[in-house]
Order: sequence, then structure tokens, then C-alpha cells
Amino acid sequence: MTYIKSKYFIKPIVLNWTVGILVVADIFISKYIPQEDRQTLETILTFIYIILFLWATFYFFFKSYDEWDIENQIEKLEDEMEKKLKYSDNFDKAELLSKYKKVLVEVSDKTPFIHLRKTKEEFTNMSNIENYLMILLIFFVGQFSFDYLKTAGPTIFIAMILISIIFCLRILVWEGLERKNFTSHITIGHAIAIYLLFAWGKNSYIRSYGDEILGSYFEKPEYKTQYYVNVFPDDKGIKNYRLQAFIHVYSETEEGETSEDRFGQELTESYTTKYIIVDKVFWPNGGYLDFDDCQLEIGDKVLCSDQEGRDWYIELTNEKVR
Repeated sequence: MTYIKSKYFIKPIVLNWTVGILVVADIFISKYIPQEDRQTLETILTFIYIILFLWATFYFFFKSYDEWDIENQIEKLEDEMEKKLKYSDNFDKAELLSKYKKVLVEVSDKTPFIHLRKTKEEFTNMSNIENYLMILLIFFVGQFSFDYLKTAGPTIFIAMILISIIFCLRILVWEGLERKNFTSHITIGHAIAIYLLFAWGKNSYIRSYGDEILGSYFEKPEYKTQYYVNVFPDDKGIKNYRLQAFIHVYSETEEGETSEDRFGQELTESYTTKYIIVDKVFWPNGGYLDFDDCQLEIGDKVLCSDQEGRDWYIELTNEKVR
């Protein structure tokens, strides 16, 4: 039985309150913080979230006892053994009872707390679900703070995500393949956790290290780059120029129409629109066409007016300028 001795122990409720306060602060306070103070605040929060993750992970993997708790566990096991031995010659928890008695000897005034490592069954027990939710909540509320600690922050966040996913996969293998419980709440819960962790990890990777390539799986949500466009003086398409263009790609979330559900509650749907805006198109001789609010789509001709009021049909290609 693996265990750790300590002189002090902070109860889990302190962690719960700390994370809860940070969640409330992130929702209601962070939007009012001036941008010039944002970098410092988010950097501090990044280190706080790392500590909270390690703190929550400790509660996840270890169960903590003082002398009174261990004595109670021993008393319960001895009562259970006494009842079991009346009808059987074997007590399957005899080894556990022996380990608790050995641990009790380690308790002293200098080390009043003993932290025992949980078994796989205890990892997946319903009593441990609070620790699962706490770790997921820390990832959820802290994911954007790590972006401010360049370049280590996103790397640390993704590493934490990967470690958590590997652990969940190990539980899935144990529950699904070894125990043959493919549809249990443990399997489904860990599958959902993997989905959430992967989504948060992918979004963090994209924000910091994503591609500036249209249509890429890891495409950044916003960036500026250069692509080739076909420029037509008219809509006949007889004459055109293959030119380099400076484009701005970004996405915006907008609210749609409001409707009512069957209970009469108002629902407002939101949707995300991707915009590809061309800023300038460069001629080979060094000149350029300057456009204002010219939105493009790959493979489609779009009519736009340049800075001098001339109309051009512009077709965005899928060829990036190297």
C-alpha cells in the first residue's frame, strides 16, 4: 500500500471554494479589467491554475486519514471479519486490514496525517466523481489564461491535457476490455471526458500554434496571410490576372432569430461565421489595389470596388503564397 505522511492537510472543500470563486470572477469580473493589466493578471492566474490542478490531482489519487479515521477503518474491518468468519473460513479483506494496522503505527505527532493511494476501483467509484469534475472545471476555466504565458503556457496546458487523456484511456481499457463493461457509466463518463479534454487541447494548440492555411484542421481562428487570387476586369472571364493578395481571416459568433420551445421559453440560436477579407492585391510592378470590406470565398468570383471606385471580379484560389 503506497502512502505519504504529512504534518498538515487542507480539506477538499477549500479547493472547491477556491475554484468556485475563480469561476465567478472569470465570468463577472474579467471583462471589466483593462487590457493593459490583462497580461499580468492572466500570467498570475496561469500559475494558480497549475497549482490547483496539482492540488486536485492529489485528492484524486489519494485518500487522507488521521489517526481517528484509520482506527475507525480498522474497527469496521474487524467487525466485518468477525461476521464473515462465522460463515466462512476466508476473509478477503484480511490483507487490507493488515495494511491499515501497519499504517496506524506510522502515525505520530510529527506526522498526524496519512495519505493512501487509491485503487483502480476507488478511482472510478462515484465517491471520486467530485474530483473528476473539479479537474475538468479547472481545465475549462483556465484554458485561455495559459495563452498569455508564451511560449511555455500553451505547452504546459497541452501536456496536462495529454496526461489526463492517457489516464482516461487507461481506465477505458481496464473497464471496457478487462472487465467487459463497454456501456457502463464509467466507460461513457471517461469517453465524454476524453472528448472534452481533446477539444480544449486542440483549441489551445490552434490558438497558439495553429496553421494559417484555409480549410486546415488546425486553422487559426484569426490570422493575416497572403494567397493568390484571380482578378477579372469584367464578368466575362476572358482576361484575368493571377496576383498575390493580402487577406484577413477571422470568425465571429452572431445571434440568430429568437424562437420559443414547447414550454414557451425563448431560445436564441447563435452561429459562427467565417470571414475572408481581402485588404490589398499587388501588381507585379509594385502597385496595388486597395479594397474595403471585400469578402471572398474560395473558387467563387466576388464583385468588389477598389480605392478608386473601379469594379473587379476577384476569385480566391487555394494556393498560398510561399
